[in-house]
Amino acid sequence: MLSQNTPDNRCRFPARYSWLKKVTQLNRKFSVDHCFNEKSANPLKSNQLEVSLIFASATNQTPMSFFGHIFINYEFGIGDPYFSHTFSFTADTQSSQSSIETIRQGINGGFQGRYREDVFHPIIEKYTKVESRQLISVNLNLSRNEATSLYFHLIELKNITYPYKFFSTNCSTEIYEALYASYILKTRKPGFKIYPIDTLKSAIKTITPEIMEATIYYSDEETKNSERIIKKIENSLNLYPRKFGIEYVSGKDRSARKITLRPGYNSIDSPNNSRLSNGNSLIFFETSLIKTKNSFKLQEIKPLEIESLKAKNIINYINTSWSIGSTFKRDLNGQGSLSDLSWGSFGLSFATPNLILSAQPNIKTSAKESNTKLSIESKIYLTYGPILLSMTHNPKNSLKTEAKKPLKIDLKYKIDKRLQLEIQRNVRADTFHAGISVFF
Repeated sequence: MLSQNTPDNRCRFPARYSWLKKVTQLNRKFSVDHCFNEKSANPLKSNQLEVSLIFASATNQTPMSFFGHIFINYEFGIGDPYFSHTFSFTADTQSSQSSIETIRQGINGGFQGRYREDVFHPIIEKYTKVESRQLISVNLNLSRNEATSLYFHLIELKNITYPYKFFSTNCSTEIYEALYASYILKTRKPGFKIYPIDTLKSAIKTITPEIMEATIYYSDEETKNSERIIKKIENSLNLYPRKFGIEYVSGKDRSARKITLRPGYNSIDSPNNSRLSNGNSLIFFETSLIKTKNSFKLQEIKPLEIESLKAKNIINYINTSWSIGSTFKRDLNGQGSLSDLSWGSFGLSFATPNLILSAQPNIKTSAKESNTKLSIESKIYLTYGPILLSMTHNPKNSLKTEAKKPLKIDLKYKIDKRLQLEIQRNVRADTFHAGISVFF
């Protein structure tokens, strides 16, 4: 860096040269002041320099936003916060032809990710007006030195690209790493905390334990600094994208205990969803263990399940609906090898705020059985207060893997924001499931 100390390089790596300026006596040689003299977004000259962390609520309109989005916002005291600047880590998905292709490439690191800097105003318009998503802005109360160091670090990150991965290198993990690299977050969290809400909660807990100033942007209003809005923010932070369940299963000639972990979960019964408000579900890496005699044994692992019951509105209450998924499972006795099953469906749904009816022609295939079947799967969802009732019907001519489940009835009752009682009845299989789930 010393041999390549040119004005252009100092503007390309302001964080590094700013650090050299602080630790050496060569202040003028390593100055980066000239990099921002012609810009309105000048962290060195702004009278007011405020940094916020902004969380955008989840949407199933695109796989990249199934669990929300997060970015850093800089307000330079220009006068209107709409003209502040945001930094976010995003993926270039223009080459993707479908949602399924986006998910595949996102999991495998097929997209290039990069930091980008944008003016805040069009972002507000995009998220609140076009996508009807809520924006929660929490002031981090950083000192000027902390804010400037983070800004210089983000400027450097804009110059590089690297693979974007849903589960390890996403908008949340990279924003967290930027806060950590700038010594704003003091400890690095485990990789399991990969969701935007995790980064927001960590920042609030370690940087701003008491929310002194926060804003929620709606599609039709902006409200600031009031007790009422802080309560709404606290409610909005009740997002728990993971689910753990314990259940007891009984049948004609068997009974068992079962535990299930869903490390990625956003479904109709999630605490952050108003039951049938969006009609979408995303579940990945669901793993179930069943107790056989004195030990637990793997009963099912489900790499991915996605369902959109209100994918696109056609007219009034009529929508298109679709689902895809794959699973590997064995029977409740824990005997035999895992059987594979993959499916895909596309159909229509009738949806109101409290009722969804769906019928989808369904293709199911199993490599182990060397068989493929076409059927029509029907679903009913009905909600009333904390109660969610659902019924799923699969015709008798399904694959053997599914033959024992032509009709499934689920009843779910929300005890509170993180606890849910669940009861399930498989009619033909003559099994009864009862358990409790925890969202976290």
